[in-house]
Amino acid sequence: MSDTGYLDSVLSAGLSKARERSSAKLKQAAHAMGLLV
Repeated sequence: MSDTGYLDSVLSAGLSKARERSSAKLKQAAHAMGLLV
C-alpha cells in the first residue's frame, strides 16, 4: 500500500486536533469546578 504515509499524516492531524479539543474541554471542566482560576 503506497498511501500509508498519507493515512499516517491524516491520523496524526486528527489526533492532534482531538487532543486540543479534549484539553480545552478539561480546562473548561476544571474552571467550572473551580480547580483553575
